[in-house]
Amino acid sequence: MTRNQRILLVVLAVQILLIVVVRMPMGERGVSAGPTPLIAGWDELVPTRVMFGGDDDAVQLLRAGDGWQVEALDGFPADGAKLESLLTKIGALEVRRPLVRSARYHESFGVREQDAEARLRIWGDGNDDPAVDLLFGNPPNFGSIHLRQADEDAVYEVRDLAAYDVSGPAGNWIDKDWLKIDSSDIDGLTVRNVSGSFTVVRGDEGWAVEEPAEFAGQPLGDDQLAGLLSDISGLRISDVAGRRDETLHGFATVGVQVDVRRRDSTDHRFTLLEIGLAVGDGNDRRFVGRDGEGFAGIALESSLQSILDLDLRAMMGASPPS
Repeated sequence: MTRNQRILLVVLAVQILLIVVVRMPMGERGVSAGPTPLIAGWDELVPTRVMFGGDDDAVQLLRAGDGWQVEALDGFPADGAKLESLLTKIGALEVRRPLVRSARYHESFGVREQDAEARLRIWGDGNDDPAVDLLFGNPPNFGSIHLRQADEDAVYEVRDLAAYDVSGPAGNWIDKDWLKIDSSDIDGLTVRNVSGSFTVVRGDEGWAVEEPAEFAGQPLGDDQLAGLLSDISGLRISDVAGRRDETLHGFATVGVQVDVRRRDSTDHRFTLLEIGLAVGDGNDRRFVGRDGEGFAGIALESSLQSILDLDLRAMMGASPPS
């Protein structure tokens, strides 16, 4: 066989191989036919308990009625919207073929149980074992992460999810809008601070002073209450101080309080906010609470300044009392 003949045979063999590959079914070429749900039966699952982290550093959220609570913080309300958004994302995860199927590769992908970047477990109602148990590993690139189900060896890559989405301290999951109220729902306000006490009410023609008698009936422009209403409607806590303690948190001694009356409500005024002592950590934060709630939160003092400093006499252009 001449050299040219050998070259022709090699070219022919390559052509035949290419034809076979092109005509081969997609599944036989190792390419997944399409994405499949990562978690089978998700639509039937009603989550009642969610755990982030391992057994030694677990943060648990427990369903309570229509909401969620943070177990480590004595049942403080959790950010239900944030959690439900995460659960929706988890339930919608789809995967193609696994990157690997053997446990010997788990360490390189960061999905071993003992050193995974994050872990997420979800229980359904009445289940002793988690219905979902996911181990999150290292990110192959921005916006992606490796993961596997704890009872399987297969490792997948998923997008639009990161380890920090399913981890963090208990404080990451608190309802920071715990004391928030929409200012448009407020028809009456009573503020007590170092400058005294006053009450304003909203009528058909706008805001007016109800108490003290010295200013009763005098109108107030929206701009005069803008700072106060903005702080009330935008109030967010940064942390939870724990169970309410009148002495430790200073609610009884400081005496700064905001009572509100809701629009179109026959209920009596309720105490929306109490401001206590400074936290004393050098970060300009104050203890805050609400009458009837068993917890104390922590808020930045700057977000409370309009309440602390508000002076009706100054607002009305009157001289300080002699």
